[in-house]
Amino acid sequence: MKTSIAAVIVTYNRKQLLKRCLDAVSQQTLKPDVVYIVDNASTDRTMESVKEWGYYESFKDSISYHYVLALKNEGGAGGFYLGLKTAYDNGYGGVWAMDDDGVPAPDCLEILSGYLGTYDVISPLVMSITNHDKAAFGEARYKDIIQDAVDDVIINRCNLFNGVLFSRKLIEIVGLPKREMFIWGDEMNYEFRCINLGFHPVTCIKAIHYHPDNRQQKIKTFVGRLISITDVDWKLYYLIRNQTYNSLFVAPGNKIRHLIGTFDNFMFYMYYFTFKSQERKTKIVLRAFLAAFTKDFRSFQEAMHIE
Repeated sequence: MKTSIAAVIVTYNRKQLLKRCLDAVSQQTLKPDVVYIVDNASTDRTMESVKEWGYYESFKDSISYHYVLALKNEGGAGGFYLGLKTAYDNGYGGVWAMDDDGVPAPDCLEILSGYLGTYDVISPLVMSITNHDKAAFGEARYKDIIQDAVDDVIINRCNLFNGVLFSRKLIEIVGLPKREMFIWGDEMNYEFRCINLGFHPVTCIKAIHYHPDNRQQKIKTFVGRLISITDVDWKLYYLIRNQTYNSLFVAPGNKIRHLIGTFDNFMFYMYYFTFKSQERKTKIVLRAFLAAFTKDFRSFQEAMHIE
C-alpha cells in the first residue's frame, strides 16, 4: 500500500524562489498527496502571488495545495515546526520538508520514497544549484561524495530540511523541531535528537536536491576547527547560541570534548570580534553563550533588550 506523503515548503519574503520550488514539486514523477505552503508571515504579497500561480487552496495535477499562514515570522525553525505538525496532525505517513530556495530534481521524491519503511530520515544529495558537480554545503565533489555510499546510501549523513523525507514514526517518537531556535542550528538539533533516539539518517545519492551554496563564512579557531561567522547581529546571536546549546546539551558523543570545543569557540569568537573584525560584537557573543548555558531561548531583541 502506498504511503501518503505531504510536502512542506517553508517560505518568507522570497516569492520568486517559492514559485521555482513549487513548480519543481508539481513536476515530480511521484507526486506528494498534498503540499503545505508554510508562510512565515511574509510582507511581500506572497499570498497574492500564490493565488495568481494557482497554488492557493487548490487541487491540480493530482496534488492538493494548502496555504498555512503563520501569525508571525518564527524563522525556519518555527516554520518547520508548524509544517511538520500540520502534516502529522492530518495523518500523513511521510513528510517531505524543504525551504523555498531548494529545487528537487524531477525524480527526487520517487527515489526517496523507495527507502521509506527501511529508513526514517532519508536525505537527498544536496548539490549546488549553480554547479551541479559540487555539494551546496562544503566543497566536496560528486565523485568524492559517492565513494562513501553502499547500495546508493550513505549512513549517518544528511542535510535536514533540504528535501528530507521523514517517516510518521520518527515524528511520533522524536517530536517536532525546536521552534524557539528561530534559525541556524535547528536542523542540527533535530538531527542530534534523531540519533539520540536510535534513528540513523541516511543520504540517498541517486536523489538530488539543488540548493544555493552555503552563505556562512568559515574561519579557523586556535586549534584549527572551522566555525561560522556572519556580519548580521541577530544572525550571529542565533548562530552562536544554537550551536553552543546543541554542543552542550544535545550532541551525541563525548561531553568533555564538546565542553572543550565550546570553550575554544568562545575564546576565538571573543578574540575575532575584538581584534580581527572591524565590528566589535563581544556583547552579542557573551549574551549568546550565556543564553546557551542557561537554556534561554528568548528572541535576539529580548535578550539584547532592544526596543
